Amino acid sequence: MWCLPKNLIWEVALEEKDEERDLADAKMLFLMFKGAYEAGKYRNGAYNSILRRALQAIWLESRPKRRSPGWPWSKDAREIYIQSMKESGKTDGKGIANKLVMEHVISAKTITDKLLAEMDDIIKQPEPEKAMLKVLKEFHKDPYLVVISKEEDKLLSRGDGWERYEACGFDHKTFMKLTDDPEYIKALNDLK
Repeated sequence: MWCLPKNLIWEVALEEKDEERDLADAKMLFLMFKGAYEAGKYRNGAYNSILRRALQAIWLESRPKRRSPGWPWSKDAREIYIQSMKESGKTDGKGIANKLVMEHVISAKTITDKLLAEMDDIIKQPEPEKAMLKVLKEFHKDPYLVVISKEEDKLLSRGDGWERYEACGFDHKTFMKLTDDPEYIKALNDLK
């Protein structure tokens, strides 16, 4: 979990990643995971923590910020943003960064565990970095981030997938893209 950046919240925060950058990041992660795997240390909590942090910094945090409006937003998160638009007369989202959170649907721990579980097969591939990249991209096929309010984030339980949201009373069917919310469209038109 991390807070939305205070500047450029709803704008492109990073240049688009390309295949070359994705492969370079996958190679770096492959070398780290391979080292831990071959040393047999991946069962150690400290190593797992380091691998999760590396995964978070190198892969997870460097990709999602560029499409915030396109991620599923909770009803509360959309209401906070729309209210901010109405009050400020702007769509820049300033003043609400501390009220919203981008949260992973699938945790970094689950991704780390899956990578470690598949490391033996990945290492055996003729191009292991590409095999690593393929596994990493599997986690980006579906929406893997949601935007929720800080208050909603406090309610979330441990676990993975939409099940952990539903266990806390969230209905995943009420999540939608900000730009698909009729109230957002109305507020946007009112600003013009």
